[in-house]
Amino acid sequence: LYFSARLFDGGNFKDAIGIGSILGLLALTRGFVVPAVLWAAILALSLHEGKKKLLGQVLAICAPIAVLIVGVWSLLGAWFRPYEGTPFDAWMVWNYNQLGAPTWHSVKYFFKNAVWFAWPAWPFAGWAVFAWRRQGVSLHIVLPLAMLVGLIVAAILNPAVDQGMLLPMLPPLAILAAFGLPTMKRGAINAVDWFSVMTLTTCAAFIWMGWIAKQSGWPAQLAKNAFKLAPGFKPEFNWIAFVVAAAATIGWIMVVRWRISRRPSVLWRAVVLSSGGVILCWLLLMTLWLPWINYGKSYAGVARELSTQVSQQHGCVEAAVGPAQRASFAYFGNIRFSGFNERACEYFLEQTNNRNKRKPKLIERNGSTWRLVWEGHRPSDRHERYRLYRRLNSTS
Repeated sequence: LYFSARLFDGGNFKDAIGIGSILGLLALTRGFVVPAVLWAAILALSLHEGKKKLLGQVLAICAPIAVLIVGVWSLLGAWFRPYEGTPFDAWMVWNYNQLGAPTWHSVKYFFKNAVWFAWPAWPFAGWAVFAWRRQGVSLHIVLPLAMLVGLIVAAILNPAVDQGMLLPMLPPLAILAAFGLPTMKRGAINAVDWFSVMTLTTCAAFIWMGWIAKQSGWPAQLAKNAFKLAPGFKPEFNWIAFVVAAAATIGWIMVVRWRISRRPSVLWRAVVLSSGGVILCWLLLMTLWLPWINYGKSYAGVARELSTQVSQQHGCVEAAVGPAQRASFAYFGNIRFSGFNERACEYFLEQTNNRNKRKPKLIERNGSTWRLVWEGHRPSDRHERYRLYRRLNSTS
């Protein structure tokens, strides 16, 4: 965004080189979908500007440098073959899987999560677009807006929904919101503030009430529901977490009192309560509820159970699990998964769900017969299941 603003504001080829370098590095970290969307937004604005020099820099400098960076990595991988092969083909398949036709699942996930993920930036960003509509093609609006629209489309078209697709939207949203703040009327700002106070204070109060219920057993129904979601959980009192949560709550009360009583005329008054309330809820969850969340969501317990079933002598495990689960098992259970093109492991780990009533004791895979030796899941997950198989011809 920074280099793009400089480029459209009369920049030279150094800014185009900066854009191309960043897009190429971004492709190696996130795949080519996001950088392709950003480059397409820059190209569309260049065509709209109608400046041949600007269009030439976008086409002849930005794109080739980005492709060159990815090409160097792929050529080095094919040359050195660090895993008895090149990961380029698998990387390309992973990229292709990020694009598809819009599905109800992807659309529902986007609107369900993006509302709070981008709060409080998106209301102010929307107001900025509306407020500056009569100013024509204003670069400070159309540049982040073009990137934002492209990223939204890419997120909806991604069948494998994840929060990583929402994160690139925040910088353009923040820029749009910054230009929307000076144009907002007092009534609109007060409406956003009161909505934030009522909604986020209610959320914070519920978090405190849930923590009290887990600690004391009162209210009984709330405590029952909490332990039902995490069977076997034993609450422990942590003084540090309690002090941090109490200090954050007191700070929130002081901020609300300051905003309502003094009504400061500072430019950023419209985002104080919205941002502060979100930060408060996050702090309360990460202090008061973190043990409960970890117990129900963490893979540490499952990983330790799995590690007891894997022989240290023949500990290689082929896996049909997600990347997050694979990383968690490797970290918490010290599980050694198969490397690139490695197919001689004694164990096979499968991720499935409890809705599948069929639980075969023996399976055929890659010309070998495998026997079920372990099955486990996280305490709070009613559907997710993990099954570990071992080759029948392995030493017992």
